Amino acid sequence: MSELLFYKVTLGINHELQEILLAQLSMPEFLGAEQQEDTIVLWFSSNIAVSVLEEWLTSWLHTIGHDRAQLSVERIPAENWLALWRSSLEPISIANRIRIVPFADAALQQTGAADEAVSSMDSNSGVHTIIIEPKMAFGTGHHATTRMCVELMLDVVRAGSHWLDIGTGSGILAIVAAKLGAAHVTALDNDPDATANASENLACNGCSNVVTLRYADALTIDHPPVDGIVANLHHTLLVQLSKLFATVLRAGGWLIVSGILIEQVEDVETAFIESGFRLDCTLTQGEWAALRMYRQ
Repeated sequence: MSELLFYKVTLGINHELQEILLAQLSMPEFLGAEQQEDTIVLWFSSNIAVSVLEEWLTSWLHTIGHDRAQLSVERIPAENWLALWRSSLEPISIANRIRIVPFADAALQQTGAADEAVSSMDSNSGVHTIIIEPKMAFGTGHHATTRMCVELMLDVVRAGSHWLDIGTGSGILAIVAAKLGAAHVTALDNDPDATANASENLACNGCSNVVTLRYADALTIDHPPVDGIVANLHHTLLVQLSKLFATVLRAGGWLIVSGILIEQVEDVETAFIESGFRLDCTLTQGEWAALRMYRQ
């Protein structure tokens, strides 16, 4: 049996171009990124995906008149990958209300006391603490799009409300909705690695009884009306989903979307306005944007 490998791609490229690059990496083999000022580290599960990246990168940089980037590829055995990925992440705080810890404490896992520990941290500090185990799914809270979605959710997730998380990845946004008081959340993803990771994170955070996880295609969802939808997806898919979201969201309900570059905001906003939404506010961070809208 061949050894399972992951691929660490280190690329010398400025921060502005990093954001544009990340917006193009929708392939399922792309596992995550670590951004620095003039360097980005990309993780892949397939050497073929790395080859596709190299070919596309050469063409793209030539098109924009940029010198070829310095790129190195390192093969990482599967048993070492998760440890390296975990070690690169630090706990983060969002608006002093959400604290995301991107690894589960080994002692808590062994004793099965994670639910009690998280509840204790929440009640003692007034801050919702969320443990996210980073595996092969997007969403540790470190990317700007995830952070902005969380920030936009803080003021609109009402106690007893029903939410839909499209493209749940690690499950982080569904967990945030549950922590903020939603009575029920449906979390969808069409990636089996994501749903497996999300299931673990839901259990670790004591949210399995509030969040229903579904392996499904967002373009074909059939779902009862909800009070809120959060979707951190590629802008093209968001535009495709605009009319479908309007049929699922109750009048007056909230929609939060991200995965959008700043220059793509107008197209996304126009599609949703034409589908019956009104813009409430826009957040930006670096090259990324997030929109909060409500259905009229």
